[in-house]
Amino acid sequence: FVCGSLPRGIDISIYEEIIKICKNNNIKLILDTSSKEVLEYLHHGVYLIKPNDEELADFFNIKHPLSVEEIEIYAKKLIEMGCEKILVSRGEYGAIYFDKNHTVAVTAPKGVVVNTACSGDTLLGTFIGKSYLGETIEMALAYASASASSTAFTEGITNFENVPELLKQVNIDIIFFFLLVVKAIISFYLINEKKKSILNIPSISNEKANKIYYYNRRLNLVIAIYFFLNAMYSYQ
Repeated sequence: FVCGSLPRGIDISIYEEIIKICKNNNIKLILDTSSKEVLEYLHHGVYLIKPNDEELADFFNIKHPLSVEEIEIYAKKLIEMGCEKILVSRGEYGAIYFDKNHTVAVTAPKGVVVNTACSGDTLLGTFIGKSYLGETIEMALAYASASASSTAFTEGITNFENVPELLKQVNIDIIFFFLLVVKAIISFYLINEKKKSILNIPSISNEKANKIYYYNRRLNLVIAIYFFLNAMYSYQ
């Protein structure tokens, strides 16, 4: 684990040295830092990085709060840059995990927030711990979300006593996953057809392409409505 900000006087290049040392010794490096400069060194290979949604936006100089669809886009960019796994914490909205083959989202339990300090650390540590013990991604992420909320609902750090009860409130968002899969398939198909047209390879007709674009836009609307309703439900 490499967490937090760099101490005063330490050059940013230390990240590259750490990443290379870990790679050369087959060590799985986990980063939890808000320093966007670390992106310059992801191409050396990083096992997991855990930004929150605000840090993820800052990585790519985005000034507005990220939508769920934008979180997916920029998390996938981190994967393209060399990071194997991405865990994005979203506070009261839960967390989303990404790798090349999986996208898993979980909600967060409701409760009275006392102190959010160390909630992200709890999320990350619990997720890695549960994964190491053999839990599925879905269950590890659900338990991590419950544990992070337990920390937020206490003055200090969770002792995990109330986690089993909080876990009952955590939902693994299968609808979200299904919508993302459908959208990914449509987007891949459209990109492939566009490449064909550029290379003058026979592709689908304009009429059929227009229908696919139409359904893709409608799917964007469905995703937006779904998360609006989900946010309203969480607020209540």
